[in-house]
Amino acid sequence: MTNFTVFWATFLSALYRVDYFFFERLCHESLQAEKINFFYQYFPKEVVESFFHTVTKFGEGYLELFFILIFYLFFWYDKQKYQLYKEYAWNLILVLFSTQIAVGLLKILFGRARPYVFLDPERFYGIFYLLKHDLLFNSHYYSFPSGHTITIWGTIWLFVFSIRSKRKYCLFLLGILVAVSRMYLGYHWFSDVIVSIGLSYIIAKWIKDRRKKKEE
Repeated sequence: MTNFTVFWATFLSALYRVDYFFFERLCHESLQAEKINFFYQYFPKEVVESFFHTVTKFGEGYLELFFILIFYLFFWYDKQKYQLYKEYAWNLILVLFSTQIAVGLLKILFGRARPYVFLDPERFYGIFYLLKHDLLFNSHYYSFPSGHTITIWGTIWLFVFSIRSKRKYCLFLLGILVAVSRMYLGYHWFSDVIVSIGLSYIIAKWIKDRRKKKEE
């Protein structure tokens, strides 16, 4: 085996262990959830279920569309800041559009089974397997990366890059809760949401910088 092969095998082994560690302690699908789930130690299961089912909706795009609408209303009525709010709205539209294309392609390319399908983080099937078994449009194999996470975090990063107020950092808490909700509900592994957060940062930063250069 080459050094790269050994490194890659070691990396994946460590990654899968981390994925399973968080799965056992955060996901309600875990076979030991009643005993070792982190949230059940502090709150009733019914409360946790209701909370995360609500929080996860912030990653469905409704909040982002609301922000776009608000920005458009502002630049219609506040002529002094017309260009500023218009820029916010267009940047957010581009970030949402770009992140959804990226996450959609990666989901199909990697074809990773969701935790609720197989309690095994190693289940990467890939696009050719999905095509062969007529599973290309089966969302059970769309675990990697997380669409909800990349949606909310793309919005958060754009606010971080665009707004000076330190209050913007409060949005990090919402982003973390959405990411955790995806793991708790059994839709994603830890690595799915981490990659989504990183990818959303890259996309939002690239769009913000590129549009800023055009203005100059």
